[in-house]
Amino acid sequence: MMQNMLNKLLVLFACLIFIGVADAAKASNKSAKPKQIVKTPAVDKIKSLIPKARIETTAEYVLLADYHSGQVLYEKNADAKLYPASLTKIVTAMIAFDALENGRVRPETKFHISEAAWRLGGSKMFIEVDSYVSFINLVRGCVVQSGNDASLAIAEGLSGTEEGFVKEMNQASRKLGAKSSNFVNSHGLPHKNHYTTARDLWLISKHVIGSKYYSMFKEDSFTFSKIKQRNRNPLLGTGVGCDGLKTGHTKESGYSLVASAEKNGQRLVLVISGCDSAKAREKESLKFIKWGFNSFGHYHLLMKGDLVISAPVWMGDKDIVPVVIGADVAVVLPRSQRKKMKVIAHYNRFTRAPIKQGQKIGYLEVIAPSLPKNLKYPLLAGTNIKAAGFLKRLKTSVYQLTVGKLEDMVDELEDTMQIEKLAKQMPAK
Repeated sequence: MMQNMLNKLLVLFACLIFIGVADAAKASNKSAKPKQIVKTPAVDKIKSLIPKARIETTAEYVLLADYHSGQVLYEKNADAKLYPASLTKIVTAMIAFDALENGRVRPETKFHISEAAWRLGGSKMFIEVDSYVSFINLVRGCVVQSGNDASLAIAEGLSGTEEGFVKEMNQASRKLGAKSSNFVNSHGLPHKNHYTTARDLWLISKHVIGSKYYSMFKEDSFTFSKIKQRNRNPLLGTGVGCDGLKTGHTKESGYSLVASAEKNGQRLVLVISGCDSAKAREKESLKFIKWGFNSFGHYHLLMKGDLVISAPVWMGDKDIVPVVIGADVAVVLPRSQRKKMKVIAHYNRFTRAPIKQGQKIGYLEVIAPSLPKNLKYPLLAGTNIKAAGFLKRLKTSVYQLTVGKLEDMVDELEDTMQIEKLAKQMPAK
């Protein structure tokens, strides 16, 4: 009897040592090969998808980008200083839209029209001095009719003075990442210190497109004081899906346009400036929009929170943890390269419990020949996993050190095949 008790104690002691060795080995393996989680590139650091795209243009400045992913399809002098002219009104509209959305002002609120706004030259809404005009009509006068008078009236009505409004314009633009711009007025009449870049205009326009008031940009005309003026955007009604934004022209800037178009769920945003005529502006803009839709596909692979895989758990009260994607996964590729895209999940084998929901498990990698670098998105634990009790830890240690290694290799191969199969099934838009 005594001998049997002694034998059982020795076996138990050996098992405890065995667990400690297994735990130490597993911890050592993890520390030797740390996994790094890489976030999706920030939109203000986007690089050209095709640095040497085979398309020529007479425009001096160009940036064509996919709206949803932020990937640049073409750029020319995108970071060079340019004079925006009436493209400035996109920034004025941004402040006005934000003011409407956050309740700072109501659409029907009437603003007093100053003599300075009434006298302002250039394109006009034809508002009368000392009259009162509703804010929503002033915004339409700015967006549809490109009225300089309307833009100044908005600035004075919202901020008291144009100088105060200009501070808001610059602060809001820089908050979006547009840090290479400096605005000194609300309308875009020439000034040596009033400038921006194609990339900054893209960032500002992207924000404006997301506003619930964006549809105002596609209104084909607006009548005020019995004077009807048509929208100046030459791409509206051309059949390319254009629904905004704004034209601009001065002697210093040449002919410019920021345009946004949507087709089959894919939206492109084009900034083009420095054209030598209105006809050239329209021709070059249409060429880029059509080229973008014909040459590139938008592939929305996963939505944030979608289940990607089920990963094994080490020493948990459950054997697997659902792994979800931490961000929307979208990529734009040349249509010819769709079949060459690979999507691979990288994660630690047998993540040790306890595991908290939202904990980083690994990353999803999107690989394609045309991408300047592979895209990486965080993989997160989809639920909480508690640490296992003593008996399960003992059983897991013995199993993992015997047959578990072979199963690991098989599981990893199956995971890779599963993710790549998922990518091949995704439809092109």
